[in-house]
Amino acid sequence: MKVTTDACVFGSWVPVPSGDVLDIGTGTGLLSLMIVQRSECIIDAVELDEESYLQASENVQQSSWSDRIKVIHADVRKFPPDRRYDLIICNPPFFRNHLKSPSSAERNKARHADDLSHEELIGIAIQLLNYPEGRLAVLLPEFNAAEMILLAAGVKLFPEATLTIVDRQGLPAISKALVFSFHGGKPVKDETLIIKNKQGNYTSDFISLLKDFYLHL
Repeated sequence: MKVTTDACVFGSWVPVPSGDVLDIGTGTGLLSLMIVQRSECIIDAVELDEESYLQASENVQQSSWSDRIKVIHADVRKFPPDRRYDLIICNPPFFRNHLKSPSSAERNKARHADDLSHEELIGIAIQLLNYPEGRLAVLLPEFNAAEMILLAAGVKLFPEATLTIVDRQGLPAISKALVFSFHGGKPVKDETLIIKNKQGNYTSDFISLLKDFYLHL
C-alpha cells in the first residue's frame, strides 16, 4: 500500500506525548517516522505482515531516528510489552464489511478489517494505555467513525478531538481522524481540513499542517 495523503495529515495532526508510543500496523513506518520528529518519545512500531515489517525496518534504519523507533514483527493481539503507552496510534484496515478485490490478497489484507477488528483494537487500547493520561488515535473512513465512537464509549474511552478530512472542496469527506481519552464530559474539538480547493490547489490549512514534511508545497 502506498503512502496516502490522509495518513500524512493524520501523522501531522495527532497530538504527541512525551512518553512512549505504540504504532499498531505500522506498514511503511510512516506514522512513527512523522511522530518521532515531533516529539522526544520512544516508539514501538508493530507490524504483522512480513513484507511490510521488512519495509518499515529499512525505512527506519535509513532515517535519523532509528534509535527511538523499534520495529517489531508481531501480532499485536499476542504482543506482550513490558510497559504501557501514553499514545496508541493506528490507521486500521479500511472498508470493513465492503466487497473485497479479487485480484490482490495483499491489498485486501491492508484494506479490510478482518485481521484486527475495531472491537479488538479498542480492547488492546484498554489493556495497553496508561491510565488516565493515555490516548488512542485512529484514522478511519468517514463511514466507520460513528461505529468506533460507540465501541470506545462502551469501555469509557471518549472522543477528545476529531478531524474530518476532505480531499477537495465541495466533495464528501474521505476520512476522519479521532483522538480518544479517558476524560469524558468535555467539549470535543471538531475540525475539518480541506486538502485542495475547487481549482485543485492545496489549501493554506493543508500547507500549514504539512509544510514540515512535504518537500514541495
